[in-house]
Amino acid sequence: NTLVVVDSKTTVRYLNKNTLETLNGFKAKVNHLRFKNTVVDFSNNGEVFATLTSDCKESRLYNINTKKAIAKVDRHHGEASCVGIDQHSKYMFSGGDDGKTFAIDVKSGKLAFTLPVHVDTVNDIAFSSNGNWVATCSYDKKISIFHLSMMTPKHKLKSHAAPVMKVVFIGQNKLFSVDKNNKAIIWNIYSGKVIARLDGVHDDVTQAVTAENNKFLFLATALGYVLVYELDTYK
Repeated sequence: NTLVVVDSKTTVRYLNKNTLETLNGFKAKVNHLRFKNTVVDFSNNGEVFATLTSDCKESRLYNINTKKAIAKVDRHHGEASCVGIDQHSKYMFSGGDDGKTFAIDVKSGKLAFTLPVHVDTVNDIAFSSNGNWVATCSYDKKISIFHLSMMTPKHKLKSHAAPVMKVVFIGQNKLFSVDKNNKAIIWNIYSGKVIARLDGVHDDVTQAVTAENNKFLFLATALGYVLVYELDTYK
């Protein structure tokens, strides 16, 4: 029942979801210059959060209660580009300009494994609602899907003609992706096949989210539009 709001200087506020009254908060004093990627992420259990450093040289994992660092990722050749924490709050992921994505065990703070490598910058990291799947997308125009329970790669999805900027899971078996040319695709994650290509995306998608019943997809765009699609018809 809590809404977490984070600004570009990583000032964190906890709001009552119904009244929007400020309940609590803190200042992490990390000034983010990157906005299109996910540069801050909070665990579902409310215990930890991940963030890039101001210079993007590292990704760090913090305990929310103590505000102390649990782990850091300084292995990227170049800058870190995005972070993500899986649905079960087991792993913190750090993607980088080197195409690598490192997974840190939240409890131990140690490197657990790495995801299949891209040949260019990792732009986004997404998790399925059941916590079984993680997807990464990249400037190499590809999407990598990895099975977290089995610890095995599933697919390298190739159908975009431009860098893939954002990915979002839809239910248990579908994935939404959009590229730099505003071309949007719905995938079947089991077969790796394209289900549909969405019409009407006219400028950069800054955020994508589905309704709880997975019947609608909402896309926020850079020009201030919200596009709504029916996921039964993809119209």
